[in-house]
Amino acid sequence: MELGLKGKTALLTGASKGLGLGCAKELAAEECNVHLVARTLADLEAARDEIKADASVEVAIHSLDLGAPAACESLAELCPDADILVNSAGGVPSGTLDNLSDSEWRDSWGVKVFGAAAVTKAIYPLMKARGGGVIINMIGMHGERPRATHLASGGANAAVMSITRA
Repeated sequence: MELGLKGKTALLTGASKGLGLGCAKELAAEECNVHLVARTLADLEAARDEIKADASVEVAIHSLDLGAPAACESLAELCPDADILVNSAGGVPSGTLDNLSDSEWRDSWGVKVFGAAAVTKAIYPLMKARGGGVIINMIGMHGERPRATHLASGGANAAVMSITRA
């Protein structure tokens, strides 16, 4: 399918596996250059090699922990030309109010919610100055259909869903 993305640049967080990697592969197939962001360098290298085997695009990798605000800010310097931002980083554990620790909530929300907000805050002004861009926030189903067994993930996904709804 031709989506008119040839030569565009996409920045994808959580891009070493799962939905983030899947999106990166699809964008690369549309001849979109990609910046892949995740914590684990070895996973990023494998993702890069997999994409490069199937597409003739530029693939840059950035091993960063998006739970750290400085890492999020550095993405704007590393990827100032991003036309597309896909926030997909962060896995939030399932559990109930009784069995999730404060640190589990804080650690997972640090990447999923605060990381997505910080990356968006850093990239959006650059897109706006260039006259446009697209921001996509990947969320799980519990953001729209909360369950008592998925309180942390439901809340995180609902928060991420609202980041760019203005």
